[in-house]
Amino acid sequence: EHPLMDVFLQVLDAVMQIIHDCLSASDLASALSAHLRCADEEAVRALEGWSQQEQGDSQYFYNAFTGESSWENPAEVAQHKLHAQYWLLAHFVQHFYGDMTPCAWSLC
Repeated sequence: EHPLMDVFLQVLDAVMQIIHDCLSASDLASALSAHLRCADEEAVRALEGWSQQEQGDSQYFYNAFTGESSWENPAEVAQHKLHAQYWLLAHFVQHFYGDMTPCAWSLC
């Protein structure tokens, strides 16, 4: 399974809801902004409890709340997922709605 499959499915669900609910470009911009704000808030929550640890010459990341450890930096993973969502939504807008720039999403 693709490592970003959950992100793609989440964006697909959001796009289907946006298509159903949005009647105007303003509605679309508001819906996209809201979706990206929620995704950002979710990413911040997902990073709670993580810290960088060192073991000899190696570093890893440990979550004190869950006991999970990872060689991958959770902040980089979260950033990559947010970027993927933004990219997918931008391409959705470009494909279906034409030249509506991301700055119209109230994120600039």
